[in-house]
Amino acid sequence: MSEDGWATVGEAKKQEEPKPVASKINTAYSGQFCGLDLSDSEDESSSATSSGEEEVEERSYPQDDGSDSVSDEPAIKLTVTEKEIIRTREEVEAELNKAKAILAKEEATSTNCSWADAADVDDAQQLVDELEEELAMFA
Repeated sequence: MSEDGWATVGEAKKQEEPKPVASKINTAYSGQFCGLDLSDSEDESSSATSSGEEEVEERSYPQDDGSDSVSDEPAIKLTVTEKEIIRTREEVEAELNKAKAILAKEEATSTNCSWADAADVDDAQQLVDELEEELAMFA
């Protein structure tokens, strides 16, 4: 500000800038990254003893032998087979009746201009067809 009481635009902006405030790290955080080490320095891995000497934590790393394999253990073989669901004729008939009721409802509420309604009708019809095929296996 000048002696006359006038201030230039640049001086006014400099006076309005707030000072940066140091943010604190929330140590009570328990989200998905809570197990990560938030420190940036290597100095925190050492601790000072009561005599003022520093104890340095020794870390061991696996030796790189140049091979691309992850481990020397044999691979685990996993075989997945689909379990055949055996239903009774009465269960299939009950499910078929429900599917026919759903198909009738979808056809009644369907508008011919909506692709979503047409897809719902197709899905319901496909379910009815599959259940009728399953019911035919009992005959």
